[in-house]
Amino acid sequence: MQEGRTVRIDGQRVLGVAEYGDPDGRPVLYFHGGLSSRLDARPTDQACRQKAIKLLSVDRPGIGLSDPMPGRRLLDWPKDIERLLDVLGIETADVIGWSGGAPHALACAAVLPERIGTVVTIGALVPVDKPGRVKEIKLLADRILFPLSRHAPLLAACVMQATRLGGRHMLRRSLLRSLPSAADRALVSSGSLADATDFFFEAMRQGAGGIVADYVVMGAPWGFDPADVSQPVHVVQGAEDDMLPRHRGIELAEALPKGTFHLLEDAGHYAFHRRPAAVLAFLE
Repeated sequence: MQEGRTVRIDGQRVLGVAEYGDPDGRPVLYFHGGLSSRLDARPTDQACRQKAIKLLSVDRPGIGLSDPMPGRRLLDWPKDIERLLDVLGIETADVIGWSGGAPHALACAAVLPERIGTVVTIGALVPVDKPGRVKEIKLLADRILFPLSRHAPLLAACVMQATRLGGRHMLRRSLLRSLPSAADRALVSSGSLADATDFFFEAMRQGAGGIVADYVVMGAPWGFDPADVSQPVHVVQGAEDDMLPRHRGIELAEALPKGTFHLLEDAGHYAFHRRPAAVLAFLE
């Protein structure tokens, strides 16, 4: 496990990368969720090691150890990932995207068909730029931050800073109150305080600007058509996950030429963290 690495990708900017699993294993990219950072993949370390996978969990710009990128769009991410793969000497890699990381994974697949293999999304965020889509999200923080980040970014940053000042115990209590899935609440309550909260505080390492920018990107039109993704895509949703309506995940799978929808039992929105081996099996 190596959680503090930075990789310079274009002579100026760096990306923060955590490595989990087998150091000599098959490389798989992982893109974190919203309100999060590269550290949210920590609970998957042992399962990745057992599967002989080196999981490369990457901070998005302005989050964790990654330098900001003003004016970032979703389709800028594949360019960063292509440079990262070049620097690391990786020709091709599969990719896993959790929640808000799912659009980033699909963007890479659409833009980099020669570099990205199989894609797995978990609890995928679908396009929310259409009327009424944000209101479908069960997590109150998301329903607040999507419009606020776009229309009042300074106020959105203040909301994030207030959450940070509340401390780790308050954050875990807030998660336990807000997560609708019993499986998710059990995961958050059973682990260490660090494992339950480090990902958020690391996301705020440079302040709230990276998170606010991330919400702007995730809430904007994707800029590509899912029909452009030629690779196999496993759209996975925990059976207890109603953070987004299940039919949205099914619609996403149907829009992908090689998309397949899967329900994972005994799992909620944190399906990869609760059942990592089951998720990694889709890459076999």
